[in-house]
Amino acid sequence: KFLTAAFVYASGHGVKGDLIWAPSQHVVRTLNDAFVASLKYGTATGKRIMIAVDVSGSMDWPTTATRGGITARQAAAALALWLASVEPNVHVVAFSAQLTPLQIVRGMTIDQVMGIMRTLPASYTNCALPMLTATHEELQVDTFVVITDNETNAASVHPTQALQQYRRASGILAKLAVLAMTPTEFSVADPQDGGMFDACGFDDAMPGVLHDFIAG
Repeated sequence: KFLTAAFVYASGHGVKGDLIWAPSQHVVRTLNDAFVASLKYGTATGKRIMIAVDVSGSMDWPTTATRGGITARQAAAALALWLASVEPNVHVVAFSAQLTPLQIVRGMTIDQVMGIMRTLPASYTNCALPMLTATHEELQVDTFVVITDNETNAASVHPTQALQQYRRASGILAKLAVLAMTPTEFSVADPQDGGMFDACGFDDAMPGVLHDFIAG
């Protein structure tokens, strides 16, 4: 709520209607500081989580699926920072055509996280990479959280197939949450599998919904 308020206020106009104002930078900084400070009050699930953030160039495109005009990259940075701040057992990575470590720690700002994201290699999007990498490296993951702007399957292995392969190889009944930030045709999860979850858009309800899915 602090984050969406900060972005809407900083834009100088309302999301709906014709209301406009001159933003105060002091208020903008205060709201952003409050967002960072609030992260420590989240409730951890205690699960082993891999957070995989799409860093392709399209993450900076404007989107109408996020509240307050937040870009897909800003929303992804906020969700990744929240999870990394709250959960004790997280492994954060960035992906597009390849997968690389993404160093996110509590106390960082959204701008710092996005600055790191923009320095990483970006190409087409392969949403199966987190599960394929975890299988290959024998990582222990209870839930994969893939944050992207849109589902694109750029490989021969679909994300649902990659999750099933990971389950068989690891013996862990791992879950998959795919959070897409754009209002395009979108479907990754198998609707017959209760351990997979698709979401489209971003607002202040998303952390609670995601927490409940991870916690079971």
